[in-house]
Amino acid sequence: MKKGLLSILASALLVVGCQNYDDQFSALETQINALASTVAGLTQVQSDLASLANTVNSLQSSVAQTVDAALADGLADIDAAVASLEAAADSAASAEDVAAIATAVAETIRFR
Repeated sequence: MKKGLLSILASALLVVGCQNYDDQFSALETQINALASTVAGLTQVQSDLASLANTVNSLQSSVAQTVDAALADGLADIDAAVASLEAAADSAASAEDVAAIATAVAETIRFR
């Protein structure tokens, strides 16, 4: 009788202990594949961000050079106008000459 009970108990343990784990392994494998796909996508995003940062840096440098050149050109024009006006003021001998200079300054400002 003890042997019969032991064999029933052993059979029950084998049935419970040897469940089919294939479904569980398949589910885990599916989850691992999904995570691997997510990681690959994040790696691509990181690469795209690095590329975008390089593009932004290049654009900043280009814009800075363009702005600097435009400012330098504008300042050179202003310096030339000031020098011309100073020369005219130095050679002014009368109130009419000063009025003509003032008119020239007003026209120069109006055309800019």
